[in-house]
Amino acid sequence: MLISTFEAYFEGKKELFDGLAIFELETKWEKYPVLHLDLNAKKYETPEDLNAILNQYLEQWESIYGNEKKDRTPEERFTYIIQRAYDFRESNQSDDSPI
Repeated sequence: MLISTFEAYFEGKKELFDGLAIFELETKWEKYPVLHLDLNAKKYETPEDLNAILNQYLEQWESIYGNEKKDRTPEERFTYIIQRAYDFRESNQSDDSPI
């Protein structure tokens, strides 16, 4: 629950905090890209199991932020996604585009 609370906060979902102190204390409610990686969904018995779920997350994020590095290592893909998410936020700060 703590992680999903942080996720909602960083996604700027102000309405979910109505009635709480943070609702009044926060003045900007900016949106930030959130890369939520949930590894509790499955039991990972082999390295391949873990690689499969990581690849699913990478593919999901690449569909949002671009897949120009899809043929690279997972580390390179993840680094690229983080940079693209940052760039996307910077270029969309002034409008109401979903992040």
